[in-house]
Amino acid sequence: MHVNCQTQVSWVQGFISGTNWGASGNPSGNKNVGKGVTYDTIQHTIIKYCRNNPLKDTADAAVDIYNQLY
Repeated sequence: MHVNCQTQVSWVQGFISGTNWGASGNPSGNKNVGKGVTYDTIQHTIIKYCRNNPLKDTADAAVDIYNQLY
């Protein structure tokens, strides 16, 4: 696996964790988004997103993935 890809997957995982933490103060927020989702699933979803959206970046992919998991 390419090191840059590892960095992007880790960043998206951190984004999901941070967004979940932020949701902990919201009674209607989902605090378990991404639970049970594997590293490989996130990696492949990022790759697919970036291929389909070449003018977007990792942050856009993270938001899209989070919204899909929510």
